[in-house]
Amino acid sequence: MHTIKKLGLAVFAVMLVVFSPVFSRDVWADQSTSGSLAASTWSFQPGDWIQVELSTNTLRFHRWDSSQISIPFQVGSGLDQDENIYYAGAYYNPRTPAAQWMIKENNRQNSFAVFGTLETDENGAPIDEQPFLRLYRAYENGQYVRTKYGVHTTPYFERIVEKRNGYGSFGCILTDYSLLKFIESMYEFQVANGAEGLRVVTTRTQP
Repeated sequence: MHTIKKLGLAVFAVMLVVFSPVFSRDVWADQSTSGSLAASTWSFQPGDWIQVELSTNTLRFHRWDSSQISIPFQVGSGLDQDENIYYAGAYYNPRTPAAQWMIKENNRQNSFAVFGTLETDENGAPIDEQPFLRLYRAYENGQYVRTKYGVHTTPYFERIVEKRNGYGSFGCILTDYSLLKFIESMYEFQVANGAEGLRVVTTRTQP
């Protein structure tokens, strides 16, 4: 894969539009049901955490001691390539690192082509909000450091899964909107119950 240099959000959005077919909200409205499936199979408890297996781009919910583990949910992660990219003021490899993280902020973005969704609300209306669940990375000294990584959706989520096996971000974890909202609620539950945030572990069991 060719090296991607100096790609900002605007260029990335144009690249997706040029090389992807035009999707309508009507086509995608009933495609993403991960959030409702998660809600029907997993109830929140203090200490719950998330594992993302990067070799398969699957996400599972865990109890604090892994005594219960959820069914897997399809997600996406960083581009699977050796070459570095230039993005958000830094050169780095876009593969999502295998690491310990914590969601400690719930931000909002303002770039539909990157962070928006084609899902609709219960009345069939477009969804305008663009949640971005900020990841802080854990280091050996026990400190969590704020990063540019996060968990978010994108209008092209299902195409990235279909055409790239989920490897389509610049390092962030990608989900469909409904699953993102479920994770957002899980984060809010943990904080409301005294936690610092929602723990996330990214693993890569296969090269």
